[in-house]
Amino acid sequence: MNDRLRSLWDFDDLDVTETRLREQLEQETTNAGRAEVLTQLARVEGLRDRFEAGDALIDEAVGLAGDDGAARARIDLERGRLRRSGGDPDAARPLFASAFDIATDAGQAFIAADAAHMGALVAD
Repeated sequence: MNDRLRSLWDFDDLDVTETRLREQLEQETTNAGRAEVLTQLARVEGLRDRFEAGDALIDEAVGLAGDDGAARARIDLERGRLRRSGGDPDAARPLFASAFDIATDAGQAFIAADAAHMGALVAD
């Protein structure tokens, strides 16, 4: 189980992570790939408690994702994280469930496992 973007993350240094992700964004050759990277930049914004900025990046990703399963799953997963971190676990719950379903259907085991983990954190 592997996530192609995981190696770009340093949770102890969000500035480094953001720089790496922005560099990756420039290297992506497809709109779906760009959408995936935008979701990770949105996650950085959420970790900085900048939820509106995160939502704007997710909205941008939606416009690029098309029907790509990995991108669509990440969109719901990261929008769910933004809702959870912003204090609305009820809004996050269906997003995590959707991310899990989409990722499973797309054969994206890492994203599905992440979505299941996040769903468990907001379970009733």
